[in-house]
Amino acid sequence: MAILGSLFAKKKAQETKSSESLPLNSDDIISAKEIDTPFGKATLVTKRYSENPPVDISDEPEVAQLATVAVWRYNTRQSSDSFVRAVVDLYDYAREHGGRVLLELDPSLCMKVGMGFTLFALFIEDDNRLVNYVAAENALYCLGKGLFHNGDKRSACLLFSLLTGPKELLMDQFVAAMIDEYQSRRYPLGLVFRGRNPYRDPGLQEFRNEAVAYRLVVARYLLDYFYDGETKTVKGAHDFFYLLPTGDAVGRFMRDYADFADKSGISDYKALGEKLLRTLFGQVEKTLQEY
Repeated sequence: MAILGSLFAKKKAQETKSSESLPLNSDDIISAKEIDTPFGKATLVTKRYSENPPVDISDEPEVAQLATVAVWRYNTRQSSDSFVRAVVDLYDYAREHGGRVLLELDPSLCMKVGMGFTLFALFIEDDNRLVNYVAAENALYCLGKGLFHNGDKRSACLLFSLLTGPKELLMDQFVAAMIDEYQSRRYPLGLVFRGRNPYRDPGLQEFRNEAVAYRLVVARYLLDYFYDGETKTVKGAHDFFYLLPTGDAVGRFMRDYADFADKSGISDYKALGEKLLRTLFGQVEKTLQEY
């Protein structure tokens, strides 16, 4: 199995030779070499990994333990069945125990729990898409908490991936944020919706599309946390696991954002992006408190 870096270990400084930093005499290491990526140098390690992480996590809350296993299995490219079991176990645990398990989570653990839910939201295919939407909301809460309360730039990177994924994942949250904005401006919502359900009515699909398009503004705000637009590299890349958007993906996103910002007359994406993210975070937090 091949993997770029590790979620839980920083890459050695560039000046350190790979032959000195990697245990090439280990039976688990098949090969290791330096490669170029859109974000600079990385070490490509081909290694045999155990199904579960070789670390003691027994002192962590169970939801964090389950997330650690899910992230490990994804990051080490375990079998699809093994990975799916792990993320489903994480989702089921949160569903069975309610929102308190996330509300009480220490911010230092939020990034990896948020990544576990992000993986579920993006990669699990279920006929009932509601489970993906719930996973996306859980991910947004955990990653938002990791970013706002722990300053974790990796959380910003994962939120970027979530927001640039399928737009339906967080559409209801953006619709709620748009309605909240309308109310703050004292728009006559009765005339706007005419008794129709803004979340589901087919006749209001254009409204929903307009609302969820603002995810591009939030993603643009988040990009500044981990991406240097001038050098087109990740800031402090050695601090990141190598689950990053490619240079081409960032380029496509920037074009999409520029088109939307031009049409919508958005000039200050930082202020608006942060405001929207905090609104979304607050909405999900309220939902978790009631669940």
